[in-house]
Amino acid sequence: MAKKELKTNVMRVLDSKKLAYNHYTYDNSTVNGVEVARLLGQEPDRVFKTLVTRGKSGGFFVFMVPVAEELDLKKAARACGEKTVEMLPQKELLPRTGYVHGGCSPIGMKKQFPTYIHQTAADYDTIFFSAGRVGAQVELPLSALQQALPVTPADIIKGRGEIIRRAAAICHYESENKKQTPTGNHRLLLVGVFVCAGVFAVCQPQNVVAAHVVVTAQGDQVFNGQPPLAVLIHTVGLAGDLQHSGNIRLL
Repeated sequence: MAKKELKTNVMRVLDSKKLAYNHYTYDNSTVNGVEVARLLGQEPDRVFKTLVTRGKSGGFFVFMVPVAEELDLKKAARACGEKTVEMLPQKELLPRTGYVHGGCSPIGMKKQFPTYIHQTAADYDTIFFSAGRVGAQVELPLSALQQALPVTPADIIKGRGEIIRRAAAICHYESENKKQTPTGNHRLLLVGVFVCAGVFAVCQPQNVVAAHVVVTAQGDQVFNGQPPLAVLIHTVGLAGDLQHSGNIRLL
């Protein structure tokens, strides 16, 4: 993935504040956040999408959530002190913010709105988000983002279930500890975890992306691509994709 010298408004703002960042480009035909994370070689929880909402009072609020997650409008309303919030219609995004769908960034909007980021952003040394153009992302610490504009961490996503998080944690551990290959009862436990993750995804469509990332992207590493288990893993992922056709290409 090549870095590009062309500056976006986001980068100009960061430069003007003397904030260090990394800039990455990718195929600008891709607006699916999980696919963007894959192209960046990053886990989806570390890559954030920027969503704009309108509150009951008529005010506008910006929320940054991991690309595989869904904004919980009730939690979002509580975070910003509104009775309710609703997503800004896509046709209003450009005139209101100056950005198009797939290239919206919290930095450099026509007008700065109160901005909130899901609290897990603090778990990472750096996070990724749009550089203000489709096909471009910037990477910087949360602390640097907060120097660029006021950003409040808050719990603003729909719960995807502890089973998903445990599966992700197990997969991460196993992929980082190549010498320890799951065997026997441990392997059966992991199979159960993945099946439950897939079922949970099918039952709750908002969890399909997260479960699929865990089940398909990580599963082959855990089970070393063994045919029967690989088939099971990808079948579970496909079941979730049938309810979320936009993610078929992730298989």
